[in-house]
Amino acid sequence: MEGIKERLNKAKFLILPSFWLLLLFSLLLKVSYLMGLYTISVLIHELAHFFVAKKLNYKCKQITLSAFGAVLYGDFDDIDRGDSIKIAIAGPAVNAALCILTVALWWIFPATYVFTYHFALCNFFLLIINLLPCYPLDGGRIFIALAERRWGYKNSLKIARVVTVALSIILFFIFVLGILYKENLYTVGLFAVFLLLTGANETKFAIYRKQLVFDSYKRGIKRGIEKKCLVFDGNLPLSILLKKLSGNFFYEITVICDNDKTFILQQPQINKLFMGFSLDTPLKELFPQK
Repeated sequence: MEGIKERLNKAKFLILPSFWLLLLFSLLLKVSYLMGLYTISVLIHELAHFFVAKKLNYKCKQITLSAFGAVLYGDFDDIDRGDSIKIAIAGPAVNAALCILTVALWWIFPATYVFTYHFALCNFFLLIINLLPCYPLDGGRIFIALAERRWGYKNSLKIARVVTVALSIILFFIFVLGILYKENLYTVGLFAVFLLLTGANETKFAIYRKQLVFDSYKRGIKRGIEKKCLVFDGNLPLSILLKKLSGNFFYEITVICDNDKTFILQQPQINKLFMGFSLDTPLKELFPQK
């Protein structure tokens, strides 16, 4: 128990004003009981992300609770695909486990059904919603991690964003239809707005944000990092090399120039090239020619 408290003390917990507004709204509608169950389920979901990230030796800075749910922030710039999937799947996995345990409890103690039905329902909806391939939901992050190897990070992120915006428009249209037919679909409208706002813009410090950080391998080697070797023709520009790099590996680059001369670069040397040469510089011009 002390170990858990020690880990949590290292991360801040912030409640945004939108959460208090939603709580007030739930009190006015007399559904504060459901709001409480939803909040508990969301926090358990986010703590699952937190503990898996800590287990994988990532620094978690803050858990933020808002009307749209909870978000974990931390130093995840150099996260690799495998760890990204593990952290992302942790939340939905816990929600699935809680659903199964609650249903099992109904079989053993049927009387608990009345008290736990909505708790199971909250976790079921969190499971389904978070597995949608929409960014920044867990399903979107898992999709990006899986698709990155084939299409690259930027293209995978673009696909996830298109899916996110398309789904948000569909959901908002359903919300408008609900108003016309006098159906209470306010949560659908709220979720549509959330997807539209977050899908259109990548939050700077949100979990799993990935960027090309040239010195990120220095952090990676503390946990152990995979070495990757790439071979390029010397006539290709430096920009092609840049597109092939990510912060997930320690790179060794072999450049084949005219007359089959070869030059080898390792990560520290590669970093200096981007600082000292234009991106349209042919690779062969980076080396002294005799």
